Amino acid sequence: MMVDMLKMNKNNKKCKCFFFLILFTDSFYHIYLQSYNYFKLHTDFMDTLYSGPSSLQINKCFSFLRVLGIQCVEISGHGKGIGYRLGQNYQNTKSNHMWNAVQLGGQWFLLDACWGAGTVDIGTRTFTKRYDEFYFLPDPETFIDSHCPDDCQWQLTDSPISLEDFELSVFKTSEFYRLGISLISPKSLHLLTVSGEAVISLGCSAPLEFTYQILQQSEHNPQDLSSSFGLLTVSRKGMNLKLLPPVGEGSYQNAGNFLIQCTGTTTNLNELFPPSLSPACGPGVKTRKAGISKPSHSGPIISTQQGKCNITFHIPQDVELTAVLAKEQMHNNKQTLNRYVLLTYTDSKITVSVSLPQAGIYRLGLFAKTSSIKDFSHVCDYVLKCSSEQPGTPFPSTFSAWKKGCVLFEPRSGTLEPHSWVRFRIRVPGAQKVCVVGETRTELQLNKSRVWEGEIFTGGASSELKMALIMENSREKIYIFLSIGDVLQNVTPSIFQT
Repeated sequence: MMVDMLKMNKNNKKCKCFFFLILFTDSFYHIYLQSYNYFKLHTDFMDTLYSGPSSLQINKCFSFLRVLGIQCVEISGHGKGIGYRLGQNYQNTKSNHMWNAVQLGGQWFLLDACWGAGTVDIGTRTFTKRYDEFYFLPDPETFIDSHCPDDCQWQLTDSPISLEDFELSVFKTSEFYRLGISLISPKSLHLLTVSGEAVISLGCSAPLEFTYQILQQSEHNPQDLSSSFGLLTVSRKGMNLKLLPPVGEGSYQNAGNFLIQCTGTTTNLNELFPPSLSPACGPGVKTRKAGISKPSHSGPIISTQQGKCNITFHIPQDVELTAVLAKEQMHNNKQTLNRYVLLTYTDSKITVSVSLPQAGIYRLGLFAKTSSIKDFSHVCDYVLKCSSEQPGTPFPSTFSAWKKGCVLFEPRSGTLEPHSWVRFRIRVPGAQKVCVVGETRTELQLNKSRVWEGEIFTGGASSELKMALIMENSREKIYIFLSIGDVLQNVTPSIFQT
């Protein structure tokens, strides 16, 4: 392939040919080996890699370009590479890197054979071979994010920036541009919080999945902070990351870094975001991949003063959804949190009903699967903020016979007053009979709206009501699909399987 490039007699092909030659021949790995051995005798690894044997040998290789009539110059400057620290000061310091410029068709272009070859792990002192196309003739407007030449004319930009501007620019890797990401805000590396909060917004040209890492800055060992410090919202056009840092400061590819300084006092973080939030907060890329659309709540945070909310989606017929409610600390609550979530399917729509037992911050995780897949996979999280001091009641327990199309109109509570009459109304597609079994058995009647209804006596304080049905063509087999306990004895219904 390289021979074919040379025969084309086009300078840009010749240039790329030697770019590959430098990167992927044994001599190039010998260059890194020299740098590694040189490192043992020098404390400054940046000098070793960029000003030692590596720099000398790479630029010897580029002398071949001059033989071919391609003008090539060596450029010295500062690079945000190995050993770079966010906000690093380059004032009155010598250059730590070298790269090249070549003239093609009367125009100057930039390239960096060192960074284009792979990555170096300074901790393990190992080199990982990985060709990076970004560093071959990159756009000068993006190259300046990581390469600042000593001579500003070699920025090759319309408006050269100062070294101070280079220090304050947001640190972006080549993956940032390869993935088509754009920076919306902030434009500077340093981001001051307002009332303890900061927001980072990125755009993208195609749907992407995002994650993030928050580190507490320190001189030696940055501390990885909990995900409870951030709320990530992803859409088709980008992402927003809301951060509440503490006072002071598949696999995914690192795309960008910010330095955040918090100068004010923040609220207790457990009162802001629940722990263990996933990167997928609110509907986004994952929900769309699962075929879930038209969410009633497009944002990740839902606030309720009544302690109740209904979240609706449209889903394909072969998609099944389940929900998991979680809270870090629960006080004197005898029911499990799964009793406070009820899923109702009607045609192509699903409603996730939530009743919250006490005030506080909850995480509602949604999981989906298709009929051909056995396991559920996570699609998004919601943050539920409840300010109601009135405890919400649990829903009736549902069993496997509770299927798509079943709708419970009343009662919606899983606990009832004893010795009282309660109206039951429920829709059960395909049911031949529906009855409520407690101290006595009462059959519900089917009305003109295809809803089963009737008045039921709850019985004594220790009673438990079970709703059962007989399906058409099921040979009188009884399915129990709902269970309701009474409130005075705090009965916790057991779960039955059909």
